[in-house]
Amino acid sequence: MVGPATLAVLLLAPAAPVPAGPLAPAADPAKLAEFGDLVYASALELSTRRNDAELHELTAGAVRGLYEAAGTPVPPELLKAARDAKRHEDRAAVIADTRGRLAAAPGLRGPRAFLAAAHGFRHAFDVHSGLATLRVSDSGALDMDFGLGFDLDGLDGPRVTAYQLERRIAAGQVRPTGLLGPPPRPETIASPASFPWRVRRVVPGSPAHRGGLRPGDVISHLNDAEVTALTADRLFGKLADPPGGGVDPKSGQDRQVTHVLKFRRGGAEKRVGVTTERYVSMNVAGAVLREDDTWDGMLDPLHKIGYVRVGMVEMRSNEGVATIVEDLAKRGCRGLVLDLRWCPGGYVDAGTLIAGSFLPQDTVIARLELLPKVQEREQEYKATKGPHHLAMAMAVLVGPDTIGGGELIAAALQDHKRAVIVGQRTPGKAGTQNQYDLGYGGLAFKATYGTTLRATGKPRHRTATSLPTDDWGVRPSPGLEVPVTPGVAETLRGWAVEHGLRPAGDRTSLPFDEPDRDPVRAAALAHLRKQLAAAPAAQN
Repeated sequence: MVGPATLAVLLLAPAAPVPAGPLAPAADPAKLAEFGDLVYASALELSTRRNDAELHELTAGAVRGLYEAAGTPVPPELLKAARDAKRHEDRAAVIADTRGRLAAAPGLRGPRAFLAAAHGFRHAFDVHSGLATLRVSDSGALDMDFGLGFDLDGLDGPRVTAYQLERRIAAGQVRPTGLLGPPPRPETIASPASFPWRVRRVVPGSPAHRGGLRPGDVISHLNDAEVTALTADRLFGKLADPPGGGVDPKSGQDRQVTHVLKFRRGGAEKRVGVTTERYVSMNVAGAVLREDDTWDGMLDPLHKIGYVRVGMVEMRSNEGVATIVEDLAKRGCRGLVLDLRWCPGGYVDAGTLIAGSFLPQDTVIARLELLPKVQEREQEYKATKGPHHLAMAMAVLVGPDTIGGGELIAAALQDHKRAVIVGQRTPGKAGTQNQYDLGYGGLAFKATYGTTLRATGKPRHRTATSLPTDDWGVRPSPGLEVPVTPGVAETLRGWAVEHGLRPAGDRTSLPFDEPDRDPVRAAALAHLRKQLAAAPAAQN
């Protein structure tokens, strides 16, 4: 395998001809060659880490990625040239020629061309692979959180990544390699957020949550400066990279910065001060938030049935679940509703620990099946040391938004007959991914290397050819499927978000406080009450 260092020498040799394409007047041949070398060096870097990544397919993927970002159909002769090229320098030349043909495309301005080409590598893998986001967040649920625990409309992965790379180039932290035109300057970088600044999500336990910010709030002022269409780009830079922020070189600690936010909610205006910090997401909730900011999980004191809801499976989510469940066990809880309806996945290890806390030690929770040619470690995920809560009757709630790690937990508890499943069938996403450094700008490529199987060895992953009758996802237990309309599902999600962001000690009645208004929880409670009525009380 020839590495990127060797590529610099190889590219000195004359390259084989590629189909001629029109170059824009501003396309500097030297810059085009530099761009082709850079993208191909990243393809080489990726191929050294993944034996299943064929260089000719990565080259063709880069070509497709550039044309997709330009919004133009890719010429078949370019794809053929990419796949037919045998030498490193020939493949790099195809990428350079592609960039020259699209030199005037607005979607490829500045470093966005490299991002498009690198994201195009996904065509050599599967639909779930692609360029990893340059995340700036303490929460896995947000791509950019300003150190405060909220995001804004428009802050999706590709926009955040482009913004971050442009900022790094403008700050001199990344070389402006292969750019067709001047490098970005801080004052010219567009905000990735939509205008107006509407809060999209708030992380429970974050400074934004404690400060009273909520989804739907519209931020009108940052530190007394009005956010308008003309000032939004400049002010976003101050929010994302505030003066006085960063890392203190002496202590190595993050410098804290306080922002004053003025926002509108309905017809009212509010003003809060929030300070950046390294926070821990409270993405696990119980039934009632106590005065001391801890969750009481007892949902039905009469029948001693508890409730735990898990959002994104973060690295410490298992600790949040354990704290609530251990408290319930001490209070003689006999049944538990584990709500995974809005669990979008997350860390496999933490998900394994959550499932394992309800199963005997060494019980198989899931198995990893590798893709052909992938050099990774095959393994079984098992329940580790306790405590293990084996006496509580369990009902697990799932639905269309239960993905990845949420499905892993539900499937394990279902396979070992530890819980009934209530709700709707899950989507069947069981791919496992690694991130691979691309050697430029701190960027990485995420690629699927296998799928997790159920404890029984049956597949959980849904493919493009899967039929409704095939084994994929997690199905509700017989008689416990609870259909809900998309409108009802969205309402329930909104209620759950409101419930999770309730201030500590607030006793204002919320819709989610009433389980009977939630048809899925109501069905689970009815099942557990019936089950417990037929069984003698057991010691936890």
